[in-house]
Amino acid sequence: AEQYFALATMDEAQATPVRGHLTLRVTRSGLLEPIITLDMTSYVAGSLLAEMPASFGREALKAQAVAIRTFTSYQVLRQRRQGATPRPFDVQSSVADLRYGGTPFEQPIAWQVARDTAGQVLVYRGQLFPTYFHSTSGGATISSATYFNMFADFPPLQGGVASPSDAS
Repeated sequence: AEQYFALATMDEAQATPVRGHLTLRVTRSGLLEPIITLDMTSYVAGSLLAEMPASFGREALKAQAVAIRTFTSYQVLRQRRQGATPRPFDVQSSVADLRYGGTPFEQPIAWQVARDTAGQVLVYRGQLFPTYFHSTSGGATISSATYFNMFADFPPLQGGVASPSDAS
């Protein structure tokens, strides 16, 4: 069965058509917080081209779709393992998690790639791989174990790498 999860659309300026079930929650400060519950395939289709241009090519889009699905699954699992939490959602549409662009980003190629990679996630030693990614690095990355103060038992996340083309 398809996994469903809750997404908070944190961008106040976002007035974008979206799929799923909308719930409006009143925050402690009295503001309305829109929370969308949707299935993973729709989320991948609505996030893919918000995170990467279609011009990067089909294989790159497939890799990004798997990264999106893995990251989101990891975040949902992590959020739900924490038990009682002040967050009434699993992930948010922001730089804290991923950008969900909604139906305007659901181009045919995004749906095709989301369906072609449905159910595919990255796993390391039987665990979901935390596929954190970013658009810029300022010339180098650091160890995820150092940055997040966790993942010490995930050797693939131990080292940083130079990224000279991204230095400026």
